[in-house]
Amino acid sequence: MTTCCTSAAVHAVILITCLFAATASAAIQIPEGGYLAAEHHDDLVMAPDGITIEGWFYLDEYPAEGPLFAPLVVKPGSYAIALVDRPKIGMARVIDPGPYVQLQFYDHRSDIPDAWMLCDGVVGRSATAIPDTNPVPAAEWMHVAFEMVDFDDGGALSYYLNGVRLGEKPESWVDESRAPFCIGGVPIAGPCLLGLQPRSWPGKIDAVRVSRGVRYGADVFAPERDLRVDRDTI
Repeated sequence: MTTCCTSAAVHAVILITCLFAATASAAIQIPEGGYLAAEHHDDLVMAPDGITIEGWFYLDEYPAEGPLFAPLVVKPGSYAIALVDRPKIGMARVIDPGPYVQLQFYDHRSDIPDAWMLCDGVVGRSATAIPDTNPVPAAEWMHVAFEMVDFDDGGALSYYLNGVRLGEKPESWVDESRAPFCIGGVPIAGPCLLGLQPRSWPGKIDAVRVSRGVRYGADVFAPERDLRVDRDTI
C-alpha cells in the first residue's frame, strides 16, 4: 500500500505500509490531498460469492457545513464509501441540530470501461430520518462495513456502522473497473460530481480489510477490533 498525494497537495508523502488488513500498531493520518493506494488493485473486485469491504475510521471533528465528499474507501467504477454532507432543507435546521454529515455507500454499474464514475448507483445513507437516526460519531473509532453480491449472482447489498445494519437492498452491481483501490482519498474527481473536489478523510485510519464473500449477513454483529488476515481476505 502506498500513501500518495495529488499534484495539488502541499505535502509530498511516499509511505509503504501494510494498512491493508493491517498489523501496524499505529493508525495513519492522511495529509490533505493524500490517499492510500493498493498496488495490486486488480485483485480487489467482486468474487463469485460477493465481497465485503470494512475498516476502522476516526473522524477528528465534524467538517464545516457545505459540499463534502471525503472517501473512506473507493475503487472508482466498482464501489465506494464516503462521508458526505446531509441535506439541510425545510424544517431540518429547526428540528435537527446536526451534525450535517452522513455516510453514503455506492455500488457502480457503468458501461464505460475504466470510468472514474463516483456517483453511479447511490444506494444508501446513514440518515434515514430527520433527526438522523444513525449519526456518524466524531472523536471516536467507528467500524464501517459494506457487503455486496453481484446482481448476476442473485444480488444483495448491506451497509453497517459499528456492527449495526443501516440498510440493505435486494440488488447490487459491482463492475470490475481497473481503477486503483484507494483509502482515505482519491486521485481525481469523477466527471459526474459537478465540480465537487473530493477531500481526504479528515481523521485517522487504523485498518481496512477486503474479503471474498459476505462476512456478516446479520442485522447486528460485534466488529473485530483487530481485522485479522484469514483465508477469505483478498
